[in-house]
Amino acid sequence: MLSFFSGAETLISTRMSMTKPWPSFADVLCNTSNRDSKAYNRSIFYDIYEQGLFCLFLLWRGNSCQPLGTSTYSAPLVTQIRNMDDVDRLAQSRENVVASLSSSRTCCCTLHHSPFSFPFPKPLFSTDASSVFLRDPASFAVVAVEAGEAESESGGGKKDWRFWMIFLSVCVTTLLVAIDLSIVSTALPTIALDLDADELFVWVANAYVLASTAVQPLFGQAANIFGRRSLTIISVLLFMLGSGLAGGASNIGMIIAARTVQGIGGGGIITLGEIIICDLLPLRERGQYTGLLAGTYAIGTIIGPVLGGIFTQHVTWRWIFYINLPVSGVALLFIIPFLNLKYKRVGTVWDRTKRVDWLGNFVLIGAVTAILLALAWGGTKFSWSSWHILLPLVMGFLGLVGFATIQVSGYVEEPTMPPRLFTNRTSVSIYVMAFVHGILLLWITYFLPVYFQAVRNASPSRAGVMLFPTATTIAPAAAISGVIITITGRYRIFHYLGFVFMSLGCGLFALLDEKSGVAMWVGFQVLFGLGNGMVYNSMIPPLLASLPPTEVATATASWTFFRSFGSIWGIAIPSAIFNDRVNRLVRERLAVNAPTVAAQLMNGKAYERATAVFIASLGANVKPVVVGIYVDALKVVWYASIAFAVVGLPICLFVKALDLSSTLETEFGMEEKRKRMKETGRGGPA
Repeated sequence: MLSFFSGAETLISTRMSMTKPWPSFADVLCNTSNRDSKAYNRSIFYDIYEQGLFCLFLLWRGNSCQPLGTSTYSAPLVTQIRNMDDVDRLAQSRENVVASLSSSRTCCCTLHHSPFSFPFPKPLFSTDASSVFLRDPASFAVVAVEAGEAESESGGGKKDWRFWMIFLSVCVTTLLVAIDLSIVSTALPTIALDLDADELFVWVANAYVLASTAVQPLFGQAANIFGRRSLTIISVLLFMLGSGLAGGASNIGMIIAARTVQGIGGGGIITLGEIIICDLLPLRERGQYTGLLAGTYAIGTIIGPVLGGIFTQHVTWRWIFYINLPVSGVALLFIIPFLNLKYKRVGTVWDRTKRVDWLGNFVLIGAVTAILLALAWGGTKFSWSSWHILLPLVMGFLGLVGFATIQVSGYVEEPTMPPRLFTNRTSVSIYVMAFVHGILLLWITYFLPVYFQAVRNASPSRAGVMLFPTATTIAPAAAISGVIITITGRYRIFHYLGFVFMSLGCGLFALLDEKSGVAMWVGFQVLFGLGNGMVYNSMIPPLLASLPPTEVATATASWTFFRSFGSIWGIAIPSAIFNDRVNRLVRERLAVNAPTVAAQLMNGKAYERATAVFIASLGANVKPVVVGIYVDALKVVWYASIAFAVVGLPICLFVKALDLSSTLETEFGMEEKRKRMKETGRGGPA
């Protein structure tokens, strides 16, 4: 068999050196001239024989990228040209193709007329560990990529030091953003008291979430237009500016404005971090690294309350913002020199600015703001039936409809969320799952500390430590599921297991009261954390597998938007349920016997008063009643969370089992040496 293929290699090498291109099957079968002659019959036989032999030879060599005539072969990589521009570019001349490959470290073969280059009547999808073929409107052109570059482009093998520097900087900035999402949860009562915030205290958290969520689609689109590097640096600088202003705030208005600036930077960091990871790794390998990123985000979200409690209790709440300055500065020291990604600049800065969907983003930001206003005021400042709540809520949802209309109308040349992102059931299902996942993560993060402080008499820092079981299970669950997805290519099992575990965890939280043992609140968190980590890390692979590689940035940004938009509801929905339940219980149990205490808890003030200091200040007769109110109100909050966790299960059924490519297909991969980049004209750093 070896001698047979060695002879085949000699035959194919000889045929490749011929001036006349190798005819395709279509050329052979469609040539009707002299069809009856014996010479023609022999010709068609030998052409089919030679090309069939070539196909078998490719299978034997594993689609190797090494030049014909060599005895050792590297990892396989075959790149499919996906659009007519690429086909035309390669088809201009045989010399151009050879010249373009001559700059490679290893000379490789190029088939201008591939044995596979005939039109298919149907779309053909074939994915395996070494290649991805997609139907082209006219034909297929298969290009063998040079072996040395194949290994680095595919993301396979050992990662060099630049990759790890970039990955480290992404993890550090992601950690900071995640911490700031939840760090104010334990410091909020102190901040509200120090700045005399009254009912505006909730906007210290909401302003950050609102700004972070609203700008994520904008950053996703801008990443394709302006590149990743410059936007990442701008995002970190905005985050640092907002942190400094928040730490030095002298009134509630100033800190809300500062948190808005901080949120804009944080939204860019989160979105661009996910996109950069997708740029550097093939789809099959992303799971283990996004798992580490997910673990970083989860750890940041959970240790945020711990740090908030420590700084508030032992230093000052201002340092929960100041601490971001030196850490962000260190992150910039990694980002500026190492985050050099390939990026082709098209037109002037003004030309690129005009490509941004400003109208769509303006409408989306307005819609999200209106919805958050209604959710923040409902049940606290105004009743849910008040026009102050209904009007912004209706306007917000109408704004979302208007945004969708703009995206599908064709009025905008480059939509923020192209309609093609929602043309298959897998991508739509993943976006819904991301929304539900965001709701549940913030639901638990913001209301377990209420239980620990108001019911278990824990200090703010102690309450944060008691949240560790969630963080220490989300991170490993995400990482392990990512490794398994990389090895097996299977991800749907983690969707089902994840939502089952989260449903069980949310349901069991309802059993917690002032007498619950450590094993209960630790074990319930472990269940929830395992499920949350599994779902988090198994959403991106099927999402990107169901869409063209050119949609990585917009698809990833949309995914982060839906997850963050869910986070807004993950704070607002349980807050509304909690406040409503507290109001009813206070009227039943405290209004007559302790009207002063009742006034301190009603109309949205119970969350603010959920501290061990406040509970300890109550009289012996009132204290157990107030603790009982917190326990019973939280039970309703946990019951409601079950509904959101369970609704994720039927959504999983609509996610298809898709093959995950192991080759990297992106225009924004890691930049090669600058000299080579200049010679090949591939652009500068993004």
